[in-house]
Amino acid sequence: MAPYEDSTTFVANIYATTYDESALICGSENEIGDATSNNLGIVGFNNNLTGYKMLVVGQGNEITGTQTNFVNTASLVVGTTNTVNKTSPNTGTIINTVLSGQNNNITHKIVRSIIGGISHTTDGDAANALVAGSNNKLDGNNNVMWGANNVISNVNTVSIGGFSNTIKKSGSNSNSYGTLIYGYSNDFGSATDTVMGFANLIGGRDNDIDAGVNYITVGGRQNFVGSGRF
Repeated sequence: MAPYEDSTTFVANIYATTYDESALICGSENEIGDATSNNLGIVGFNNNLTGYKMLVVGQGNEITGTQTNFVNTASLVVGTTNTVNKTSPNTGTIINTVLSGQNNNITHKIVRSIIGGISHTTDGDAANALVAGSNNKLDGNNNVMWGANNVISNVNTVSIGGFSNTIKKSGSNSNSYGTLIYGYSNDFGSATDTVMGFANLIGGRDNDIDAGVNYITVGGRQNFVGSGRF
C-alpha cells in the first residue's frame, strides 16, 4: 500500500534483496527487512525496520541491524527518530517491548518493557522495565524510572524518579529489593560500590548516600549519610 500523494513526489519504499517474507507498508521512503526478518509492518515515512513480527508507526525511526541472537521481536515502536542501534559494540534489540516517543536511543537488549518519552538511553541490558519522562538512562531488571536525567547502573528492582538522581554500583547487576528514590539530585551508591542497599527509602533533595548503603531511610534535604552528616 502507498499513501495518497502526488505521484511526482512519491518516493518508493525499498525492500532488502534478502527479504522475501510478508510486509504491510503504508507510507513511503521506508527501508524494509533483511535475511532474519519476517512479518513486518510500517505506517509512516523514512523508517528503517528489521526484525521478527514488528510494527513501526511514525517517521525517521531506525529499528534495524543484524547480529546473531539480537533480533528485534514482537515489539511496537511509535514516534519519531527513535533508534535501536546494533552497530558494534552496541547490541540494541527490543523484544516484546513498546518504545514510544522521540529521539530515544537503545544500544542494549530490552525485553518485556515499556519506554515512553524523549531522549532515553540505555546503560545496560534491561527486562521488565517501565520508563517515562526524558533523558533517563536505563539498566537492570524490574526497574521503574520517571522524571528526567535519572541514571540506573548495575542495579535491579528499584523505583527512581525526580530529577538527576543516580543509583549505581560496580560489577554485575545486584538486586536492591524495592529501593525507592525520589526528589532532586540524590546519589545512591557509586561506581566503586560492590554491594547495594535493601528496601531503602530516600527522599528530599541533594542527598548523597554511599558507604555501603544498607538498610537506610533518608528524608529531608542535603543529607550526606555516607559522609556522616544527617
